[in-house]
Amino acid sequence: LPEAQFPAYARETGRIHKAMNREHSFLTGSEDAIFAGLFSLSGRETDELLDESEAIFRYLKPDFTLNGNTLQTLSHALTLCPGTYREKCSRILALLSRLKNEGIRYQKDFSVAALGILANSGMDLNEITADFLYAREYLGEMISSIFVSKERMNYYAVIILASYYMVTSTEFTAALILRMVLLMSTENS
Repeated sequence: LPEAQFPAYARETGRIHKAMNREHSFLTGSEDAIFAGLFSLSGRETDELLDESEAIFRYLKPDFTLNGNTLQTLSHALTLCPGTYREKCSRILALLSRLKNEGIRYQKDFSVAALGILANSGMDLNEITADFLYAREYLGEMISSIFVSKERMNYYAVIILASYYMVTSTEFTAALILRMVLLMSTENS
């Protein structure tokens, strides 16, 4: 982005963030500014992005009861992935189901946005599941569960897979940054 476009980008990001806030005032926080910025850089029409994000939110809502903030972040991340909103939703739900069938209950917190992007990275879901289980088992052998929770090990497994698959998307990077910020803020409070 050329420096001369910074002011216009900042205005558009602010406009998108305000629109997000109008749609879900209790759920929209500063973390959504990351996705507002990505929306403004996406080259897609703002109304189209917000409509798709809302469609994803509504589609996934029955599976994310009591997790509105998490669901909003996931819906923003999935909006930026390729495919129709139903395909993207189906892929994250299928991956969560496969992990659950393997005995992994993936926490529906902000890290699920990274898992959603990984599910929509173009990789085969069977391969992602098998690789996730392998990475998770390896982490379990390397890191004591006394010091690191199962949920955090699951998240680290997603990061390892993203590196292994070389997922180079701005959405994934934003989801990782968001998760790290949230981890640091909760550990310091």
